[in-house]
Amino acid sequence: LGELGQRDDVALHLFSPEPPAPAHAAGLVATWHVQPARSEREWALNVLPRALRAAGVAVFHAPADRGLPLRRVCPHLVTIHGWYERQEWRRCFTGTKARAWYWVNELAHRFTADAILTVSQEAKRRLVALGVAPAGRIRVVSLAAGREFTAAPALADAAVLAGHGITGRYVLWVGGYDVNKNVECVFEGFDRLARSDVSLVLAGEKRWRYDELRQWWSGLGAAPRILAIEPAPEALPALYRGCVATVVASRAESFGFPLTEAMACGVPAVCSAAPALAETGGDAPLWFSPDAPQELAERLAAVLDDPTVRIEMTSRGLARTTALDWRTTAEETMRVYQDVARHG
Repeated sequence: LGELGQRDDVALHLFSPEPPAPAHAAGLVATWHVQPARSEREWALNVLPRALRAAGVAVFHAPADRGLPLRRVCPHLVTIHGWYERQEWRRCFTGTKARAWYWVNELAHRFTADAILTVSQEAKRRLVALGVAPAGRIRVVSLAAGREFTAAPALADAAVLAGHGITGRYVLWVGGYDVNKNVECVFEGFDRLARSDVSLVLAGEKRWRYDELRQWWSGLGAAPRILAIEPAPEALPALYRGCVATVVASRAESFGFPLTEAMACGVPAVCSAAPALAETGGDAPLWFSPDAPQELAERLAAVLDDPTVRIEMTSRGLARTTALDWRTTAEETMRVYQDVARHG
């Protein structure tokens, strides 16, 4: 949104039923329309369509998986970031009302969206296989790391590490504790690394299976060198810059923000060979099978023990991030807007 708002060939209007959080609105060049609604259904069926018509909107874009108006007043498109909840909808939506609303949105995607944006070829393949929309209506537009993720050290970096009790060399893992993130492989690989001079720092909300996993890893030999923290988002760049390597072990992803952020911070990434991660990382990471903790241990050892490997990986990662920037994302998104406006 920030990049789109800077363009002189588009006027950005943002619609919401509640005032935006100041952090979300800061720096945006846009007109914000706050239109209260009693329910999500009323918003989609009546309030949003009326607001779009009144503002004379040429193309409407719902950027976060759902949110299309249920009455069409202009061409519209939606960004669907992943396929997981569509594959597991029975588990993700447990009540009758929640399931009904899920299917209302999915039918809108299937039958009324002029285009669907997604973030990788792997995500597109999965969405087509799940019947979300035909392949011809799904466009791939990659994302990027935030501008705060840079290799240049900040004055506060040391204080961030000290504030979380981090000392010495460490391997960083960023993410949640859900099954897809494959944290067990990270624990086993780090345990097999058997290095007393390196710690493993886990950065993420202590939710999902955290308590169960903590009990499990406490029995590992490496347990005294495993530190789980819940950092604020603004602490992440310092955590990346301070580590010797970042591990991404996911079994499935649609894009892979931790990988992109690590590369942007000049950090070697040791990464599972999931298809979308391979798209995102190119030749920058060292790859391992998500079912092979011994491979992970060997890749980590290569990074830890060879400065030349670290330098080469850092160089390749920074080069890769030049192709993953928000200006390119905005340019490609704008091309879809123009196409939809012409043919929608």
